[in-house]
Amino acid sequence: MNKTDLAYSAGFRRKMGLRVRQLRESRNMSQSALAKQLRIRPSFLQMIESGSREATTYICLLLHRIFDVSLQYIITGKETGEKYAK
Repeated sequence: MNKTDLAYSAGFRRKMGLRVRQLRESRNMSQSALAKQLRIRPSFLQMIESGSREATTYICLLLHRIFDVSLQYIITGKETGEKYAK
C-alpha cells in the first residue's frame, strides 16, 4: 500500500467513524450500550469512532440493523442512488 492509499484509508476510517458516532449520539446511546449490542469492547468502538480502526463487515451489518440505515450509508455516507465523487 502506498502513501496515497494509506491517506485515503485513514480519511475513510475517520469519516465512517464519525458517521457511527453521529448515529449513536442521535439515538442517545452510550458507547457501552452500542458496544454491547455489537458484542465488542467499548474501547474497540471508541477506536472505530475515532478512525484508528476499521469496522469489520459483520460490525457494519450490525450497525445497519441497529440504526435502520442502509449499508451504503454506513460505509460511504451516501444513500442509495446518490452520486459520489471518485
